[in-house]
Amino acid sequence: MNPSRVAIAIATSALAVSLYAAWGGHKEQNTVTATHVAPQEEDMLLALEEKVRRLELQLGALTLSDNNSNNQSAASFKAAVLAVIAQKEQLEQDKYQSQDPLFAYRNKLSDDFYWRIKTDPEYALQFFEEAKQKVINDSLSAAERIAAYEQLEMTAFTVNSLDDTRYDYETVNAILTIANTESDSKIRLMALEKAANSSIVDSRLSERFFDMAQSEQNDYMRSIATSGLVSQYYQSQYQSEPSTQRIAQHIMTLYDQTNDPKIKRFIDSELGGEEALNQVRDQAENGVKIHQATQ
Repeated sequence: MNPSRVAIAIATSALAVSLYAAWGGHKEQNTVTATHVAPQEEDMLLALEEKVRRLELQLGALTLSDNNSNNQSAASFKAAVLAVIAQKEQLEQDKYQSQDPLFAYRNKLSDDFYWRIKTDPEYALQFFEEAKQKVINDSLSAAERIAAYEQLEMTAFTVNSLDDTRYDYETVNAILTIANTESDSKIRLMALEKAANSSIVDSRLSERFFDMAQSEQNDYMRSIATSGLVSQYYQSQYQSEPSTQRIAQHIMTLYDQTNDPKIKRFIDSELGGEEALNQVRDQAENGVKIHQATQ
């Protein structure tokens, strides 16, 4: 059947159902007073009847029209449908991009991106450099910078090497700065979570996590900053970082000097128990590392 006739037949059926729902439903609910339909309802029913009549006439005209006319109608119908589908897809993409910056970033990557990133060193190096420049470029929106950071981080692990990937202190610090300065709480939280989960260990990052754990007003943000500090501590244990004792001192300062019981619970939760807490205390006071204390 010609697509135009199908469309009009469907529309006619839909209007007929609407007509029945409006009229029949009214009669079922008001069997005693069915003959006393309100004027506005009567007008609506008449309008629906007229629409059905016009569509039926149009359907009949299409049936009698020649093949050329049918082809033109079919082409118009197809174009209209494709336009609606394209508009719907664009609206969905706009929605996803506004909700998930990483979706927008990935959507711009070439189809062969992951294949080339693994097989073409020059292409990989160019990508990492461009991604890093986006992360540290404060003229871009915070969402764009976070998306670039996440893609850089994910791709660095995809190629199974953090060397020469531009995933470094400067990129993590840029994201942590967003967490400190952005006004949008959702963006701040997203940035802080990314930075706290970073595998980059640096005493400057530890200092910033320590400061945020002390000054941040939001409890959840403080917990994430504390988590970032503890993560820096544990990673530094296995990277021979000279800052390990300093990080341990920050953790114990938060634990011992705070009047907020939530901070203590945050640290207890992150460390996992009293034994781990005592190990951190030994590290803070004596420079005793975990693996030394447990031998």
